[in-house]
Amino acid sequence: MIVKLARHRCLVVGAGKTAEEKIPTFLRCVAHVVVVAPAATRAIVGWTAERKIIFERRRFEPHDLDSVFLVVVATPQEL
Repeated sequence: MIVKLARHRCLVVGAGKTAEEKIPTFLRCVAHVVVVAPAATRAIVGWTAERKIIFERRRFEPHDLDSVFLVVVATPQEL
C-alpha cells in the first residue's frame, strides 16, 4: 500500500515496543504523530521531549479518531 502521510494526523494507540518500532516510519514521512497510552517507552518519551510527536498519557477514547488520517493500534489491550 502506498499512502502519502506528509502533514496528515496519524494516531498510534499504545506506546510500547511495537509503537516504538512504527513511529519512526511516520516521522520519516513527515506525518503529525499523536500517541495515546497510559505509559510509554523511553524512546517515545524522548520523541515527545524533542517535540517530534505528541504523547497523551491516558487511555484511548473514541473521539481520538476525530480528524485522523491513519490509525495504528499497537497494544494488546482491548479498546
